Amino acid sequence: MSRQPSPPADRELVAVGRTLKPHGLRGEIRVHSYADSPSLFASLPALWLRPGSGRLTPVRAEAWRVHQGAVLLKFAGIDDRTAAEAWRDTDILAAKADLPAPEPDEPYLFELLETRVELPDGRKLGRITAVTDSPQELWTITTGDGREILFPAQPEFVLELDIAGGRVVIDPPEGLLDIYLKD
Repeated sequence: MSRQPSPPADRELVAVGRTLKPHGLRGEIRVHSYADSPSLFASLPALWLRPGSGRLTPVRAEAWRVHQGAVLLKFAGIDDRTAAEAWRDTDILAAKADLPAPEPDEPYLFELLETRVELPDGRKLGRITAVTDSPQELWTITTGDGREILFPAQPEFVLELDIAGGRVVIDPPEGLLDIYLKD
């Protein structure tokens, strides 16, 4: 009998996807992948599922495939629709140390969280509090007074990205800030 891997500390885990719903009768689960390629799931030595309760359960990706534009994962031990249903809307986590190195000047999306956002003139706008990547990369910037700005993170609008320094300088499209910050 193989020993279950011990999960690293929470700060060492990264969400690599989220389960959506079961697919078919054999335990496949439709997932929203945060990775560039769904092959990442099969290449990682260990994954953990964390439902709303927060309890981590180790799993291993047995197989994956793309079906009608969606990623379908089959985890070892989840062999039917009922078992797959129990993992609906669950985070899929991996150890940071197990992830492949990112491309130069291309940080992982999770590294953007809590990054300070400034404008070209040095004014502080807020912090990045959420990142989505579908259909395009979109940052939620939360200002000091709690307002949220949805920012399209296109290269032409991101002037400087300093992950180590926890700072990004943006030049938003004309009128974008007016939409979110008018009183």
